[in-house]
Amino acid sequence: MIFETFVITTLLGLLAGGAAVAVVTYFITRYWDHIVSWFQERTDVVNSNADNIAFTLKEKMTSGECVFVQGIFNKKTEQVKDVRRIESKEVDEELRSIHEAKTLAIYQ
Repeated sequence: MIFETFVITTLLGLLAGGAAVAVVTYFITRYWDHIVSWFQERTDVVNSNADNIAFTLKEKMTSGECVFVQGIFNKKTEQVKDVRRIESKEVDEELRSIHEAKTLAIYQ
């Protein structure tokens, strides 16, 4: 839990602070399929360093829409290696179940 809080705080700080990472907003309908596909396309980045972790971070906007930040984060250097932002009015069941009890999901 402490690690998750640290990662969430660090990621939000990096994204809000204008980190040198391009964040593109995607509007998609098959969320889980797109998330899995995005990670599969970046397997080499995740596997290039044992400290790299794949994650999704759920934020709830005041408008009721959900925002997911998906990326690859290096725990040791505290740098985001790759990231994208996904906005949605709806979430599919798979992604909803993953984030039902937690804001941050780590995939290893």
